[in-house]
Amino acid sequence: MASQDPQKQLFKNGYALVIGTGADLSGQQTDAYQSTINDARWFYDILTDDSRCAYPTDQVKLLDGPKATREAICSALEWLEEEAKAGSTVAIFFSGHARRTGIENDTCVLSCSTSNEFAGNNTISGKELYRFIHPMAAQKIILFLNCCFAGGIVPQLLTINADDDRILGLGNVPLNQVQIDKLSAGKGFAVLSSSRGNETSLTGYRRGSGKKKYSAFVVGICQALTGVGQPATDGFVYVADLALSCCEYVRRKTKGLQNPYLDFRGADNFAVAYYRAGLLNKLRLGDGDGETLEEDFEVTDDDPEDNRGAPALPAQSNVFSNSKIRASKSAVAIGGINIFSGTGNATVTWRSGS
Repeated sequence: MASQDPQKQLFKNGYALVIGTGADLSGQQTDAYQSTINDARWFYDILTDDSRCAYPTDQVKLLDGPKATREAICSALEWLEEEAKAGSTVAIFFSGHARRTGIENDTCVLSCSTSNEFAGNNTISGKELYRFIHPMAAQKIILFLNCCFAGGIVPQLLTINADDDRILGLGNVPLNQVQIDKLSAGKGFAVLSSSRGNETSLTGYRRGSGKKKYSAFVVGICQALTGVGQPATDGFVYVADLALSCCEYVRRKTKGLQNPYLDFRGADNFAVAYYRAGLLNKLRLGDGDGETLEEDFEVTDDDPEDNRGAPALPAQSNVFSNSKIRASKSAVAIGGINIFSGTGNATVTWRSGS
């Protein structure tokens, strides 16, 4: 009997939590951040499409807009802990705001607020996130973070020194280096962040989507998950390949203004999802795209959080030329589209390119 095409099966070990808040810093819904909801819905659609990533729909939770409350997010993280067993792949996607709390260099992500919540009660700290993820039995976990600079994020990448080298140098990741080290013990754990700590996560319009905005970062992710730019021919998207493809796309579309960052550990470059190898020209990438191989996406200059003109943080493509980035043990750091393997606390130097 001929073996069954794995592309026609579900990615049965895949579990995911997809969050798009659509909220401002206070947790209130506003049209200005509708793009974060669009991001989450599109990511969810591609993740659960059986012709693409093929995650079982009953193993993926979508919390978008008013549904993305602190209580709902915490409950969904508990659900992941209960359901995702050893051998599972877990994807956690967040599109919204994050900010520094000022307490022990902690960073929190911001949920939507309910009408009966006190102001400021819409935070989920890095310590809380760590406590949810650490007990998970899943051996492969990837965290996608599309967090905005204007959410109170303190840039650290350009000021790393011996005193703060245990804090991840992104500025917008709600886990410190010690927590990530512990999460990585015995499992593959990766964090793919939309930008570095002193950059804005830019948005724009996708062809055929009308006036619906999306983040450049999420367009890059969804293209990679659909197989665009993937070197593997076995029908799987691997975490490092996904990151490279996304990073290259975002840098090109934003003209170097935004640089996604991957912190990856684990012995394996693990598979994140399926994709339909060889059928890319027959797959729609989203709303009304038709049959297109690569997304037609144009970054806009009307982002509510756009800080590209900020004189203290000039946003040219060569800002990070010759910057030094700490790559912790078994980790990788991406500079432009180059991956560097970490060796203990060694510092690697990279040039971002043109």
